[in-house]
Amino acid sequence: MALLNTPLPVTLEMPRGGAAEEVRVERYAANKIELKARASGVGLLVLSEMFYPGWVARVNGRTEPIYEVDGGLRGIVVPRGESRVVLEYAPQSFLVGGTISAITFLGTLLAWILFRRAAN
Repeated sequence: MALLNTPLPVTLEMPRGGAAEEVRVERYAANKIELKARASGVGLLVLSEMFYPGWVARVNGRTEPIYEVDGGLRGIVVPRGESRVVLEYAPQSFLVGGTISAITFLGTLLAWILFRRAAN
Protein backbone atom coordinates (compact mmCIF):
# COMPACT_ATOMS: atom_id res chain seq x y z
CA MET A 1 0.00 0.00 0.00
CA ALA A 2 1.40 3.39 -1.00
CA LEU A 3 -0.03 6.89 -0.85
CA LEU A 4 0.72 9.10 -3.87
CA ASN A 5 0.26 12.83 -4.50
CA THR A 6 -0.60 12.29 -8.19
CA PRO A 7 -2.35 9.44 -10.01
CA LEU A 8 -0.24 6.89 -11.88
CA PRO A 9 -0.61 6.66 -15.68
CA VAL A 10 -0.80 2.84 -15.45
CA THR A 11 -2.80 0.32 -13.45
CA LEU A 12 -0.72 -1.63 -10.97
CA GLU A 13 -1.12 -5.42 -10.81
CA MET A 14 -1.35 -7.55 -7.70
CA PRO A 15 1.43 -10.15 -7.27
CA ARG A 16 0.41 -13.44 -8.88
CA GLY A 17 -0.01 -16.49 -6.72
CA GLY A 18 2.59 -15.59 -4.14
CA ALA A 19 5.27 -15.05 -6.78
CA ALA A 20 8.54 -13.78 -5.36
CA GLU A 21 9.22 -10.13 -6.02
CA GLU A 22 12.61 -8.78 -5.16
CA VAL A 23 14.94 -5.84 -5.52
CA ARG A 24 18.71 -6.07 -5.35
CA VAL A 25 21.01 -3.06 -4.98
CA GLU A 26 23.80 -3.32 -7.55
CA ARG A 27 25.47 0.02 -6.81
CA TYR A 28 24.80 2.75 -4.27
CA ALA A 29 26.60 6.10 -4.42
CA ALA A 30 25.74 9.65 -3.40
CA ASN A 31 24.60 10.59 -6.92
CA LYS A 32 23.76 7.23 -8.52
CA ILE A 33 21.78 4.15 -7.50
CA GLU A 34 21.58 1.01 -9.63
CA LEU A 35 19.01 -1.71 -8.87
CA LYS A 36 17.75 -4.98 -10.31
CA ALA A 37 14.05 -5.54 -9.75
CA ARG A 38 11.87 -8.57 -10.46
CA ALA A 39 8.11 -8.13 -10.41
CA SER A 40 5.31 -10.56 -11.23
CA GLY A 41 3.23 -7.67 -12.59
CA VAL A 42 3.36 -3.94 -13.18
CA GLY A 43 4.34 -2.54 -9.79
CA LEU A 44 5.53 0.49 -7.90
CA LEU A 45 9.07 0.26 -6.59
CA VAL A 46 9.26 2.40 -3.44
CA LEU A 47 12.71 3.39 -2.22
CA SER A 48 13.48 4.49 1.32
CA GLU A 49 15.16 7.53 -0.19
CA MET A 50 13.75 11.03 0.18
CA PHE A 51 11.95 12.46 -2.84
CA TYR A 52 14.00 15.39 -4.08
CA PRO A 53 14.01 17.30 -7.39
CA GLY A 54 16.97 16.72 -9.67
CA TRP A 55 16.87 12.91 -9.67
CA VAL A 56 16.28 11.10 -12.97
CA ALA A 57 15.14 7.47 -13.20
CA ARG A 58 15.69 5.06 -16.09
CA VAL A 59 13.98 1.68 -16.20
CA ASN A 60 15.49 -0.66 -18.79
CA GLY A 61 17.08 2.37 -20.49
CA ARG A 62 13.86 4.45 -20.70
CA THR A 63 13.43 7.62 -18.66
CA GLU A 64 10.55 7.23 -16.21
CA PRO A 65 8.97 9.70 -13.79
CA ILE A 66 9.72 9.52 -10.10
CA TYR A 67 6.63 9.85 -7.92
CA GLU A 68 6.44 11.20 -4.40
CA VAL A 69 5.17 8.32 -2.26
CA ASP A 70 4.03 8.22 1.37
CA GLY A 71 4.72 11.90 1.96
CA GLY A 72 8.34 12.04 0.90
CA LEU A 73 9.77 8.80 -0.52
CA ARG A 74 10.61 7.95 -4.14
CA GLY A 75 8.46 5.63 -6.23
CA ILE A 76 9.09 4.31 -9.76
CA VAL A 77 6.76 2.19 -11.88
CA VAL A 78 8.42 -1.05 -13.01
CA PRO A 79 7.07 -3.50 -15.61
CA ARG A 80 6.45 -7.22 -15.19
CA GLY A 81 9.60 -9.29 -15.27
CA GLU A 82 13.18 -8.34 -14.55
CA SER A 83 14.19 -4.69 -14.81
CA ARG A 84 17.31 -2.62 -14.42
CA VAL A 85 16.56 0.63 -12.57
CA VAL A 86 19.10 3.44 -12.51
CA LEU A 87 18.61 6.68 -10.58
CA GLU A 88 21.03 9.56 -11.14
CA TYR A 89 21.22 12.97 -9.57
CA ALA A 90 21.30 15.39 -12.49
CA PRO A 91 19.82 18.70 -11.36
CA GLN A 92 18.85 21.23 -14.04
CA SER A 93 20.69 23.94 -12.08
CA PHE A 94 24.01 22.14 -12.66
CA LEU A 95 23.49 22.16 -16.43
CA VAL A 96 22.40 25.82 -16.45
CA GLY A 97 25.34 26.84 -14.24
CA GLY A 98 27.82 24.96 -16.41
CA THR A 99 26.43 26.53 -19.59
CA ILE A 100 26.62 30.05 -18.13
CA SER A 101 30.18 29.41 -16.93
CA ALA A 102 31.26 28.15 -20.37
CA ILE A 103 29.69 31.15 -22.15
CA THR A 104 31.33 33.54 -19.69
CA PHE A 105 34.73 31.89 -20.17
CA LEU A 106 34.44 32.00 -23.97
CA GLY A 107 33.29 35.65 -23.86
CA THR A 108 36.23 36.60 -21.66
CA LEU A 109 38.64 34.74 -23.95
CA LEU A 110 37.20 36.47 -27.02
CA ALA A 111 37.43 39.90 -25.32
CA TRP A 112 41.07 39.22 -24.37
CA ILE A 113 41.92 38.18 -27.96
CA LEU A 114 40.23 41.28 -29.40
CA PHE A 115 41.98 43.52 -26.84
CA ARG A 116 45.37 42.02 -27.72
CA ARG A 117 44.76 42.53 -31.46
CA ALA A 118 43.69 46.13 -30.90
CA ALA A 119 46.78 46.81 -28.76
CA ASN A 120 49.14 45.57 -31.54
